[in-house]
Amino acid sequence: MSRIPESPGGASHPRVRRVGGLAFLTAIGSVPLGPGRRATPPNAPLAGRDMTAQAEAAIANLHDTLRLESGLELADLTCYLTDPKDMPALEAVWRKHFDADGGPTRTVVFVPRLGHPEARIEIKAIAAIDRPAL
Repeated sequence: MSRIPESPGGASHPRVRRVGGLAFLTAIGSVPLGPGRRATPPNAPLAGRDMTAQAEAAIANLHDTLRLESGLELADLTCYLTDPKDMPALEAVWRKHFDADGGPTRTVVFVPRLGHPEARIEIKAIAAIDRPAL
């Protein structure tokens, strides 16, 4: 098991948990983490207020987390959205980042609110471990 720094807000769970051949990633939002960061800075602003900006930031944070962890390949994503009207924007961003044939599977769940009061998206991921952590 890899050693992962504490999650945002001092939560007592890892950002990534490897079990068997899978890795489970804590929900990733649209606050920009910045290069090499695993946790959201306290009181950090969202990447933007519209879905396009927030989806781009959430996917960038997801890819940054995967790069930091190494040896992981996305298998399944659950996207939590606060507004069904944001689906077209999510689809447009999704197509820029994921291949329809070789990308991860996806489920979208609509929720009344996320952790940040202005957040429109969070992404929960499951990845396959294609090589052991260093």
